[in-house]
Amino acid sequence: MFRSLLAAAGFGGAQVDTRITTSRLIPGGPLDGEVVLKGGAADQTIDGLQLALCTEMEVESDNGEYTTSHVLAHWPLNERFVLRAGETMSIPLNTQLPAETPINALRCRDNRCRVWLETRLSIASAVDASDRDPLVVEPTEPMQAVITAMERLGFVLARADVEAGYLRTQVGNSQSGCYQELEFRPSGRGGIAEVELSFLPGPTVTHVLVEVDRRFRGDSYRVVSVPHAGLSVDAVQRQFAPLFY
Repeated sequence: MFRSLLAAAGFGGAQVDTRITTSRLIPGGPLDGEVVLKGGAADQTIDGLQLALCTEMEVESDNGEYTTSHVLAHWPLNERFVLRAGETMSIPLNTQLPAETPINALRCRDNRCRVWLETRLSIASAVDASDRDPLVVEPTEPMQAVITAMERLGFVLARADVEAGYLRTQVGNSQSGCYQELEFRPSGRGGIAEVELSFLPGPTVTHVLVEVDRRFRGDSYRVVSVPHAGLSVDAVQRQFAPLFY
């Protein structure tokens, strides 16, 4: 009885640990691993096990700008069950990252992109157990080709962040409730102050919303569609070069 009371208060209760085995995480790619549960000092009834993919996004409001967490995807992993005292249970994790998952494996002066897995074990009449695992998400091949092409064209990736809202373009709209912005600045002097890119990935083409901020002519917006077939940095560079003249 005493052990049950301690477990209910969070002492010697169940623990949860999510372990990712996928060696390279990319938007739209696999997310494999396991969720390991370890029973505490007493049997405990588990009401549910929830896994959420989260990011941190910037929100503009009348009172200024603030950051908040945002759920990109949510996976319930199990139903109600009993975790016995001292028992170790492993639940396989085999799913896929959403295509609009922000990337954060970037060479960037100011990288504000955060992505993590939040695992929560709901325990009946007790303190819930949770686990938070930061993720490193790399660019897809088309995204990396765009980033490399921008560098070849004389731009430096200065900042990356995630904004609340939706991309709305003539080729399609985003769905996740947030979108990533990569802010490039010219390495030399010129008429361009900065260029902001946002990706709208698809199965055979990656659309790129390009905002060019010119010092004397204001902003301009274009959508560049990068086909996945025959992808090369040279081809992407040829697509982007005319935007900056």
